[in-house]
Amino acid sequence: GGASDPTAIFDAFFGGGGRRGGGARKRQKTKDVVQPLKVTLEQMYVGATKKMAITRQVIDKKRGVQECRHCDGRGVKIEVIRMGPMIQQMQSHCGACGGNGKSFQTKQEREVLEVHIQKGSPDGHKVTFRDMADEHPDADAGDVVFVLKQQEHSVFKRKGADLFIERKISLVEALC
Repeated sequence: GGASDPTAIFDAFFGGGGRRGGGARKRQKTKDVVQPLKVTLEQMYVGATKKMAITRQVIDKKRGVQECRHCDGRGVKIEVIRMGPMIQQMQSHCGACGGNGKSFQTKQEREVLEVHIQKGSPDGHKVTFRDMADEHPDADAGDVVFVLKQQEHSVFKRKGADLFIERKISLVEALC
């Protein structure tokens, strides 16, 4: 929220009219997509490349982004209601464009990303693909983040950069 910014309420009501000094507003981003990626201990130690398919919503470039016909791009509709000698004006969100003032079509696009697992990557390491999440005309595309999840190994246990093995050996083997 914008509870810490006192001008946020003006922005909500007047579309940014309450801001003095005209500071540049940061564009919003669409939601980041975080996906776990199972990798073996060997892949984490020697490095590897995995191909991962993602499906994302992209703006249909053929149709483009049009101004809403119902509200003329304002995002709000003004209704005039006559009650006897009085006239009342009511402003409400445009239902056709959801208050955006624009209408656009999206299509699903399947894309294959090559995830490079670096040598010695730790468990929980994040591999980020910038601006590869869903698209929206009023926001920058979010990121696609793959989180490496190490699979259990049958012999070795990993602690940081070290490998451990647990074996039962006899006293003779231990002393030799």
